[in-house]
Amino acid sequence: MVDFRIFAATLLGVSNFHYFLFFKKENKQFRLKVYLTVLFILTILSSLYIIIITPGFFNYKILENGLFLLMINFLIPGYFLMLFGINSLLENILIIRGYFTYNIIFCILFLSSTMLYYFLIMLILTFNFF
Repeated sequence: MVDFRIFAATLLGVSNFHYFLFFKKENKQFRLKVYLTVLFILTILSSLYIIIITPGFFNYKILENGLFLLMINFLIPGYFLMLFGINSLLENILIIRGYFTYNIIFCILFLSSTMLYYFLIMLILTFNFF
């Protein structure tokens, strides 16, 4: 039951974040640039943290580990760019005017696109190392 609450809170948190930050707001391109810049900085910092905390990161498979970190640095911001695309899609649908309909449809699209993105990432990472 606790897992379901965490899952529902994550869904609504991401949905509310995009609703209040991007949905039918002015100066959206500037907000997107700041949003993606922060995401790229966070992924690079997390990559540096992984390099520092992992003993022998460069000793054994330097090319494989480096490619993995490079892929992660592009896949994570790509995922959030996909969520921004869902928001842009919902702005163009005339039925969606309010908070409730936006959240319901965003959560459904968020779940389905997350599953598709997960399988795409696994496919890319699987073929990357062969």
